[in-house]
Amino acid sequence: ALKSAMLRTCGLAEEEFTGRMAHDLPMLYGRLCDAKPQTSSQAQALKDLPASLEDMTWLKTAYLATRYPNVLPRGQVPAQAYDMAAAQRAGKVAEQFP
Repeated sequence: ALKSAMLRTCGLAEEEFTGRMAHDLPMLYGRLCDAKPQTSSQAQALKDLPASLEDMTWLKTAYLATRYPNVLPRGQVPAQAYDMAAAQRAGKVAEQFP
């Protein structure tokens, strides 16, 4: 959803699309929030932004830890790193995305 909105408003640099910044959700969200809409379609894309910067920061950590378990403390697996509260938060954040 973030990258789609960025493509419609401020564009994406190659690093943001497929590079190391591609998973930096807080950075992408912040850059999108700073975009200056030029059309009504762009303004609508900004208005429809899901979640918040706080949610993006939490999602980045949760996403990276479950996709790349080596970011967790040594010996810990994603199943041990998250509890029911984290699962519920993930569900609530996910519901905000179209």
